[in-house]
Amino acid sequence: NIRVLLDSLAAAAGPLSFEVILADNGSTDSTPEIASRNGANVVASSAPTIAGVRNEGAKIARGLIYAFLDADVSVAADLFAQIHAARPGILNEALATGGRCWPVGDEGIFDRSWFRLLREKASDNYIGSAHFIISADNYFRVGGFDESLSSGEDADICRRLAIAGVRIEPNDALRALHRE
Repeated sequence: NIRVLLDSLAAAAGPLSFEVILADNGSTDSTPEIASRNGANVVASSAPTIAGVRNEGAKIARGLIYAFLDADVSVAADLFAQIHAARPGILNEALATGGRCWPVGDEGIFDRSWFRLLREKASDNYIGSAHFIISADNYFRVGGFDESLSSGEDADICRRLAIAGVRIEPNDALRALHRE
């Protein structure tokens, strides 16, 4: 799956440069090696929660804008153009954005139990952490993801960001495909 994500990022970036950090939480396959061979900075994480794993990756990031992506997604070809268009809001107007994950097919367990629900009951104050875009400043201003949570870290950070005055704005143009 990581190969599909990395290939989709490279295709979307074109000539633009970007940093990929893989926060690896004990993969038993070749994910870290594939990521490293493709230029990713791989950080081994022993954090007990996904929130902790995401935070460990963020700690070594150098960019002004963070795009948190799960290894089992691929991004749309215009991802970087969409981020560029949103850049003033992300950096200057306290905006967190991202897109819903869509299944590759429509009959898998993720679609029936999760993705369909998100499409039918879309929220304007929630962005899933599988495709979450925020400035580094705002991410660290609220302390990153809450590592004490075993799930729901995305809803929690959106809530804390909103309290801090950051606008939460899901963007349907920022689409990621989730691969089961």
